Amino acid sequence: MGTHTGTHVDAPCHFIQGGKSIDQIPIDVLHGPALLIDLTHKRAHESISWAEDLSPYAEQMQPGVILLLHTGWSRYWAKEGQEYFKHPYVEPSVAGKLLEYGIMVIGLDAPNPDVTGSGGHPFHEVFLGGGGYIVENLTNLDKLRSMELMVNLLPINIVGSDGAPVRGVAWDEAEQK
Repeated sequence: MGTHTGTHVDAPCHFIQGGKSIDQIPIDVLHGPALLIDLTHKRAHESISWAEDLSPYAEQMQPGVILLLHTGWSRYWAKEGQEYFKHPYVEPSVAGKLLEYGIMVIGLDAPNPDVTGSGGHPFHEVFLGGGGYIVENLTNLDKLRSMELMVNLLPINIVGSDGAPVRGVAWDEAEQK
């Protein structure tokens, strides 16, 4: 198993020279309130933009909130063909906006917030360069009924690693009471 196998966290040092490694990520950053945004209407290779897709949720984006993007693309995991790698991608300009709002963790149910296979990683570079963390290959986001949740995305603590597998767990606190 590799450090970027299945659901995993990308640490800043994955793309940023001198960036934090997995063991240097404060655990409390990967646990807390989450905002789930349904983007299942997005098609293959379609962009996720700030203006059209994310700005309507700006008031809910506060420091400490973990942003989860539900594209529905996890349904293609382990299927024949390359459909999983034709996922919607997040426009690079969104990375800076999220950091401005204090969003330090973004998770998505696709292999990459950038265009897979394009040879570039502009979202990774901006977001990880700004001290953020990216969780890739989430599953079962379709099973979550609330838009506002609690989430726990704790990676295996591999000293010096640029990524690590994680078991992501989310729940609606209102349902727990």
